[in-house]
Amino acid sequence: MQVVAANFMKFSLFTFFLLVVTTCIKLYLQYRNWKMMLHLNPGFSSRKRQIFKSYLIGLALGFLIPGGHASFGKVFFIENTSKRKTFFSILMEKFFLTWTNWFFAIWATFFYFYSFSLPLKLIAALLITFSPLGLYFAMRLRPNLEPLRQEYRKAAPLVMLNQIITVFFTFIQYWIILNTFYPIRFDKVAISSSLVLFANTIPITFSGLGLRETFAVHIFKRYGIRGEYAVTASLTIFIITGVLPALVGLFLMMREKKKHPRDASFKQMLS
Repeated sequence: MQVVAANFMKFSLFTFFLLVVTTCIKLYLQYRNWKMMLHLNPGFSSRKRQIFKSYLIGLALGFLIPGGHASFGKVFFIENTSKRKTFFSILMEKFFLTWTNWFFAIWATFFYFYSFSLPLKLIAALLITFSPLGLYFAMRLRPNLEPLRQEYRKAAPLVMLNQIITVFFTFIQYWIILNTFYPIRFDKVAISSSLVLFANTIPITFSGLGLRETFAVHIFKRYGIRGEYAVTASLTIFIITGVLPALVGLFLMMREKKKHPRDASFKQMLS
C-alpha cells in the first residue's frame, strides 16, 4: 500500500482534474439510468433531488455486504411508488450494470484469449449482446408486465448507450493513470480494463475490492504494466468513482435516519 500511495502522489493536478471530470460524467449517466429505471413504472413521479439522493444512498448501501446486495435497500428512500415496483426498477438497473460488464468482457476475449474456442466465444458474445432484447420478449410471458414492457422498450436503448459511454470513460481513466507511469496504447487499455471490470460482477467481495486488483495485476502484465501500477490505477478509480460518492450517500442516509426516527422501515434498514 505504501508503494500505491507513493504512486498516487505522482499524479499531476491536471490528472486529478481529468479524473474528477470523467467521474462526474459517469455519475451523472448512472443517475440518469436510475431515473429511467424508476420511470419504467407508469405514473411514477418524484423530485429529481430525491432520485439523485436515493442513487447516492444506494452506492453507500452497496458496501454493507459482499456482492453489493444491500443496495436494494434504497427502495426505502423512494416515495410516491410501491416498494414492489421500485424493487423491480433496482433489478433492471442491476441487470444493465451486469450486462455492460459482461458485454465488454466477452468481446475483449476475442483480442486477449486467442486459445479459446472461437465458436464458443462468438455464441457467448451474441447471447450476452442480445440478452436485453431477450428480456424484452421474455416479459411478454407475464401479461401483468405489459405496461412495464412498453416502458422498457423505450428506455432500454438509451440506458444501454449510457452504460457503454460510462465504461468508455472508465477506459479513459485507466489510460490516463497508466500513462503516468508507462506508455500504453488506448486499445490495449480498453481490452484489459474490460476483463478487469468483469470482477465487479463476481459477488464475493465488497464492490469487487481485492478481486478486481488481482485481475488487474495479471491482465495488464501482458502489456508490460507492473503490478503496482495496475493496482494504483484500479484503486484510484475505485476510490474516486465508488468510495467518495458512497461517503456522500452515507451522509445523506444518516440525515434521513434523523428525519424519520420512528419509521419502522428506516429502523430496519439503518439500524
